[in-house]
Parts: sequence; C-alpha cells; structure tokens
Amino acid sequence: MTSPTERTAPASAAPAATASAEAHPARSRLVRGLVVYGLAVALICLGWEHPLPLTGLLIVLAAVHLLWARTRVHVASFLVGALLGPAAEVVCVTVGVWAYTGVELIPVWLPPAWGLACSCLLDIVGGLLATGRSPSGNDVV
Repeated sequence: MTSPTERTAPASAAPAATASAEAHPARSRLVRGLVVYGLAVALICLGWEHPLPLTGLLIVLAAVHLLWARTRVHVASFLVGALLGPAAEVVCVTVGVWAYTGVELIPVWLPPAWGLACSCLLDIVGGLLATGRSPSGNDVV
C-alpha cells in the first residue's frame, strides 16, 4: 500500500512511455539513413567528373555510416550491395543497355555508392516500419 504522499503512475502511462522511447530510435534511424543517402547523392552529383576523390569520399562516408549504425546487418548489406550492384551494372554495360562516359565499363565509385544505397535503405525502411514493430522487437529489419 502506498502512503498518501507517494504517487504511482497510472497503468496507461507505461505503454505511452514505451512507445515514445521506441519511436525516437526509429526516427533517429530514419534520419540517419536519409542524411547519409542524401550526402552520397550530393557527392555523386558534385564529384562524378573526379572519380578517385569521389570514391575516397564515398568510402569515408560508408565507414562513418557503418560505425554509426554498428550492426553486422548494415556491414553485410553494404558488402552485398557493393558486389551485386556493380556486377549487374557490368552486365548491363556489356550487353549495351547503357554506357558510362569516360570509362570502359563502370566508374570506380559505383561499388561504394551501391553499398551505401543498400545500407541506407536498411535504415530508411527500418525506421519507417518501426512504428508497427511488435512489442518483442524481434523484427528482421
């Protein structure tokens, strides 16, 4: 039993606090994905004519994003995107679907750009879906 001076929170306050606490990381994840993705697109738009410096900047941005996210899933998605995205581009360029100016196959900055796109999409989709997350938090994304 509580004394008259002690107050307890109503039972309905706990779920609201939990929902608010879960919404903040989801919002943070969404913002992280959008910011890093936006920076990558801006770097590509501004630096595509300078492939080596652009590649270096995208690698640095990828390292920052992966350190910020701190999950093996982000690292794995970056690596899979950095391998499969450019592989598809090479096939498309080879069969004549499209071509890149000034290079024989694909620009050197495409692998880190594809990797960043994949790891950022994890954050963007995960942040958007987190509002419908189960209380156990056992979602895959």
